[in-house]
Amino acid sequence: MVMAMRGMLLLQWGLLNMYLNYKLMDDVFKISMIAFMFVALGEPSEIFAWYQRLIDKLPLWLNKPLGGCGMCFSGQVSFWYFLVTHLNNYNLVEHLYFVSLTIFLVNIYSLIWNYENP
Repeated sequence: MVMAMRGMLLLQWGLLNMYLNYKLMDDVFKISMIAFMFVALGEPSEIFAWYQRLIDKLPLWLNKPLGGCGMCFSGQVSFWYFLVTHLNNYNLVEHLYFVSLTIFLVNIYSLIWNYENP
């Protein structure tokens, strides 16, 4: 009976952990895509060109994290998103993983977006 209870608890913990990892990955994909598209649509002929012109007047150290650089912007968004949403159960390794994976995906999106225009 005790072994069955322990097995059930481990199964529930495993399912919860799997759900949290799915949620984490889902958030990474959403944030990376939204951040990438926000920066990509800031190109001169796109809808957010006005925003790019606005932040181009700022110093470079402020321009990049506000949308001048896709990787910098996605890193900032994912850094602050994770920090705000995981205040109760903060884990530094998961935070670094979250931000790193977001930046990595934005780099892949950038390669795909610019495939025809090297």
